[in-house]
Amino acid sequence: MKKILNLLAVISLTSPIAAVVACKSPKFGTDLSKVKDYDWTAEEPYFEGYNQVGASALPSNGITDLGKITIKNKNSYLNLADFNTGFQIETEIKKQAATGVPLNAKFLPNGQGKTTVTEVSKAEYYDRINQLVNWSYDTSLDAKYNTARIPLQQASKVKTKWVSSQDDRIMEMNMNTIIPHTSMANTIIGNNRAYERSFNNYQYNDVMVAWAGAIDEGIIVPPGKNQVEKGHLNGTKVLGNVFLDGYHGLTKEKLSGFLEKDSNGNYKVADVLIDIAAKMGFDGWFWNNEPNGEQPNGTIVDYKETVEIMKQMQAKIAASTDPAVKNLIVYGYRNHGTLALDVDGKTPADLEANEIWKNTNYYVNDFYRFPIQMQTFMKANGLLDANNKPTADAFKVFNMLNTGAWVGDKIYLNEDRIGTTDFRQLTHLVTQSDDTPYDLTTKVGQEKFYEDYMKGNWKYSGEAINSLSMFASHVPNDLAESKMGDTRTATQDIYSLVYASDYDDILHTGRNKALSDNDTGVSYYPDPELDAQLEEKSSGVGNLISEKTTLVDSNPDFVTNFSTGQGVVFNTQAKDGSISTISNYPWSNTNIADTQPTYKWKVATDAGVQLNKTDGVSGYYDYYNPYLKGNSIALGGGYDTTGKIQEGTFTKDATYNWTIMGADYSSTKREISMVVKGDTDKVNLENLTINVTDQSGEMTKFTPTKTNLANGWVKISAQASSQISQIGLGFTAKAAKLTLNVGEIAVKDSSVRNTPKATTPELTSEYLVARNNQMNLRLNFNHIIDDSIYSYYEIYQKNSDASLTMVGQSNANNYYIKNVAASISEFYVKSINKASNSIDWVKFEV
Repeated sequence: MKKILNLLAVISLTSPIAAVVACKSPKFGTDLSKVKDYDWTAEEPYFEGYNQVGASALPSNGITDLGKITIKNKNSYLNLADFNTGFQIETEIKKQAATGVPLNAKFLPNGQGKTTVTEVSKAEYYDRINQLVNWSYDTSLDAKYNTARIPLQQASKVKTKWVSSQDDRIMEMNMNTIIPHTSMANTIIGNNRAYERSFNNYQYNDVMVAWAGAIDEGIIVPPGKNQVEKGHLNGTKVLGNVFLDGYHGLTKEKLSGFLEKDSNGNYKVADVLIDIAAKMGFDGWFWNNEPNGEQPNGTIVDYKETVEIMKQMQAKIAASTDPAVKNLIVYGYRNHGTLALDVDGKTPADLEANEIWKNTNYYVNDFYRFPIQMQTFMKANGLLDANNKPTADAFKVFNMLNTGAWVGDKIYLNEDRIGTTDFRQLTHLVTQSDDTPYDLTTKVGQEKFYEDYMKGNWKYSGEAINSLSMFASHVPNDLAESKMGDTRTATQDIYSLVYASDYDDILHTGRNKALSDNDTGVSYYPDPELDAQLEEKSSGVGNLISEKTTLVDSNPDFVTNFSTGQGVVFNTQAKDGSISTISNYPWSNTNIADTQPTYKWKVATDAGVQLNKTDGVSGYYDYYNPYLKGNSIALGGGYDTTGKIQEGTFTKDATYNWTIMGADYSSTKREISMVVKGDTDKVNLENLTINVTDQSGEMTKFTPTKTNLANGWVKISAQASSQISQIGLGFTAKAAKLTLNVGEIAVKDSSVRNTPKATTPELTSEYLVARNNQMNLRLNFNHIIDDSIYSYYEIYQKNSDASLTMVGQSNANNYYIKNVAASISEFYVKSINKASNSIDWVKFEV
């Protein structure tokens, strides 16, 4: 044995190569160079590629040539070991490595195993990367693609209410799953598919929560950039979601990084959550604090720890001088939580809810908590006076309706029930039907209260004392998607878009799609046996919440094409003002969506008789008749199974007034213009008027100047100098059946002169992924559009026949285009600059 050992020693000393081979360390993890191609078909089921998109002409002059751009990295895959894009799950890593696509941000506190993005040695096998507390904007290279460009626009309540029941003090918060999945999303740069969940009633919406989160995908979820852009443009704050969900797999280990402290004993995550919101440009967080699920407090986390994080966040926000930080807000919620006092009238009935309320800006009660249950709490804490009169802080408390409830595997707010809810049940105090107060200090009194609620046998008393929250307010999209088949076409997607928007309007303005002082709704959680009572009901959020508008003095140069950010064609404008249609182009990209109509849909006869859906007249989004981008708005009488708007029923030779936008303008002179389209045999386009209502409610009809545009569109313009409260269109019907489209409204303060900054466009590419004769480009601009919030750009490839094909559109300095043929070398960027009122072109080569 000794001789054998000596021999081995000699071999090890004299044969180092053999030793290395014998002791080679095995590799563990992922070799991204071997990742398979990504199939976009699931996301873009009928997009046939850019070779099928309608071509556009290149302008003859005025093009800035940037030459061949610098490409910093080029590979057949995006190497995530060297190019950190933040936390991703395994399926996303495969998608991103194969395509280079920027993905929507989200995080698990403890990050991910290093083996998910690279090969490692045995010693590194358990190493983790991308822990939340180590997040940095500059090192997470997807973050800039997820950063909103448009700041929150100032908004004001309209001065002329639609109905008397509207209350300016009540806020409305939506928890909306606009993006259906936490992972795999790249809505931040858009898709080549027309249908995408959308929300278009921001006029009733003060705060939007981008509801998302899953323990195997990410529980800290910022809103997608595109959600923030559209919300901000419409004056709505948009929040990310801190989803501590103890019902679906949360454990102490999975949350350990969330509770990590620095050397001073402060929670690191407090700074990180603030930094993420401030750097990415959204407005704060909705904190869903239910880490223990139905288990006792402390099973996973003691609520005092999470409340301490909230407290530290509040202190840091309050102490900051950075506008991006000091305006951040945090909404608090806990499962089963309610702000109430015990029967002794002194002690908080829910200590955790009480602490969260004290350490956040706003508090949301759990489902179906009612104002009367909070009454003693609110009085004890100074939110109500002795006469039940609320303070401003009372409306920082929200009661929540489960809009998206499913009962018996069916959507509860179905086509027959949606648009019938009296939302006062969650905001107003009630008594028994004989005016007798409820006694909630006894079990008998509580049972009587709930029995009356289930049957709708109560009576409203007094005024609103708190605000309104709607959970799963994407239910109109759920209704639309329930009609989708396995095979999707562009036509089916347009139908789904029109259908979802229709029911979104019904949810907000009632079954009649127009508010009235005579509207009534149900004040109970209806039993199917009581559905017969819904037949004559029409009530929506707008019966309670008054409209807001961003047409205010601080916004002197307003323009909208009413784009929802989607379509099957794309209409684009040339320098000479002509409009061309890019056909066969399905797209969804709410980064370039527009301000939505303030009123849905306010149409009346000249005598003041209001029309609604039951009269055969309502408003719709029209994707077959866009003026610019992908849609216009239209008056009509419904839509067919292709999503085409059908003619509405009017009285021949009668004059109608369509009120579209609310405003809160001073008396400065303003130029108002509209772009209108109608069949000249059915609508008198010669006597159109621009209707302006002042803040006293008096309407003035201005006879506009008129310019005929291409494709049947007409531009009308007039000047007004009153304190404007409403803007609309007057028209005369030449036939009993017609549709009428509006493709643009612009309002310009003629005393303001824009002086756009002179800039020189710069462009590089941080990464090019090339494989199988296709290339994918991450593009990084500087000064590509001017500083107007309405400016955007379009990107084109130059084809072999010198025509141009659109490959993307956005409003930010960082963008991505996919699956361009490797033979393409020239690209063009067309900037639509609203501040300078110019259209500029840039050429670059790769």
